[in-house]
Amino acid sequence: MTFERCRLRCPGMGLRVPERQKDQFARDLMAWRERRLFTQTDAAEFLGVPSVRTLQNWEIGRTLPVGVAPAMIRAAIQH
Repeated sequence: MTFERCRLRCPGMGLRVPERQKDQFARDLMAWRERRLFTQTDAAEFLGVPSVRTLQNWEIGRTLPVGVAPAMIRAAIQH
């Protein structure tokens, strides 16, 4: 699959997000998971994340969820 084809199918690709925003999301997510005593697998399942690897990438600030997912995840982890 070429980058252009993937870009059309993956709307979040190519978006630039400030590093501090990724870092803050990563810290909040990890702190929430640790407070709940969830493993990464438990947290991914609870949040409906299809892959533990995706959650791991979020926790280290490599990537961020796209679309409505960040708002939904923030709402879930704030309660």
